[in-house]
Amino acid sequence: MPVINDKVSMWIPNSHQDRQAALVNKAVREYDPDLGFGLNEATGQWCIFLKHGATEMAQNADLPILGFGTIPHPDDAVKRLYETDARRRGREIVDSIQRHNDAIQKEAEVKAQDASDATAEAYEWAFRKAGAAPVSKVYFTDNPKGE
Repeated sequence: MPVINDKVSMWIPNSHQDRQAALVNKAVREYDPDLGFGLNEATGQWCIFLKHGATEMAQNADLPILGFGTIPHPDDAVKRLYETDARRRGREIVDSIQRHNDAIQKEAEVKAQDASDATAEAYEWAFRKAGAAPVSKVYFTDNPKGE
């Protein structure tokens, strides 16, 4: 019977899932060597981790920065990482968010002004109809006799 050395451990890929995770990990590490991909044992979610990130709870612990429900394609993981990479694209991301917020604000202002104009016209119409308009309007015509 062969002797088994219990001080040596060896990882042998035994499933498609392990190979896919290894491919994603390789792509993520090519993007940034300080990052890695693996299963978050605490949540059971596949995550991109910041390697050796210090946190308040544990020093030198890997810090999950992006989560995935399932193992993504390596290209999809790197694309999502690029889209959310504040360290490299921080100013660009902030500018994009600001442009989006400005567009929403402008649309809200236009809607508010339209509603205000409609309300003013409705009040003016109601007052004129009741004969109690606060401001008299004078209409000029080319015919002074009103014909």
